[in-house]
Amino acid sequence: EEIKQAIKSSALTEEVLEGNTSPIPMRSSRKTILELQENKAQNIGEGQFINLIMIDSHFYEFFHIRALRGRLPRAGAAEAVVSLSTCKADGWEQPIGKHVQISNEPEMTIVGIVPNLYQESVTKEPEPQIFYNGQYCPFIRKPDFIFRAHKGCIEPLIKEINQEVAHLDQSNKIEVMDLEKTYNEQFSADLLLLQLQEIAAIVSILISLIGVFSTICLTLEQRRREIAIRKIHGGKFIHILKLFLFGQLRILLLSAVVAGPIGYILSQQWLNQYDQKITLYGWLYPAIIVLMAVLICVTVYRQISIAARENPAQAIKQE
Repeated sequence: EEIKQAIKSSALTEEVLEGNTSPIPMRSSRKTILELQENKAQNIGEGQFINLIMIDSHFYEFFHIRALRGRLPRAGAAEAVVSLSTCKADGWEQPIGKHVQISNEPEMTIVGIVPNLYQESVTKEPEPQIFYNGQYCPFIRKPDFIFRAHKGCIEPLIKEINQEVAHLDQSNKIEVMDLEKTYNEQFSADLLLLQLQEIAAIVSILISLIGVFSTICLTLEQRRREIAIRKIHGGKFIHILKLFLFGQLRILLLSAVVAGPIGYILSQQWLNQYDQKITLYGWLYPAIIVLMAVLICVTVYRQISIAARENPAQAIKQE
């Protein structure tokens, strides 16, 4: 209690959460088998293997958990929410409105669906999870005392806590854990995979840009004789530039008209299979077109400038 009061009164502390489990490690959880009968699930017989997690309404606020469908449980109400992984289990595809009976708990109503709470790799589908407001929970030995420090103050706050602990009876074992570091260590392989995917995406974009640049350069190189003949017949630099530039921009416009809608539709179909997904902003596709147009303009201008400074007779001979 002395440590709790010290944390609460510290100016470095932003927010405190008592009486709940931490996401990692999760202490107020147990696994059971729930048998779904009509609109009611009970832990009898053979059914779906589900991870039960007892928390209260402050848990959702502290960790900024929102309902993907339905709503979050009200404080003190006999209500529960399930994770996305639960919705993939047989008979649980539409869980909202169903009732759950767990041991000595009162019958609860499922009111919403929340994101999965991952304990291992995010690439591995977690076990089905039910989050509920528990009144009686014999499997909890001691809840965690969770706190959030102000930005950049976690290390000084932990130092303060360790100083307080040093003055206490050594028989009281107190463990201070930085959840952010724990998560980074737990999901280090996933973070590395994310970095590799970002690198692969950047490399793919660069390859595409280099491909466009090379294609334009090759096209203009093959038409050097045409440029030289136009110069001999009095063609001005600006007129030659417009001719070749508009030709390349027409190809870009045609590609955007054909590939843009197809790419958008395919991307939406792929994203629709996920409940948690990114937003494809409307400015993204015009931004890509503008980027390609700038690349085309710079490349065409550079190549036409080189051809304009060249002796037309020499260009014709080279052909």
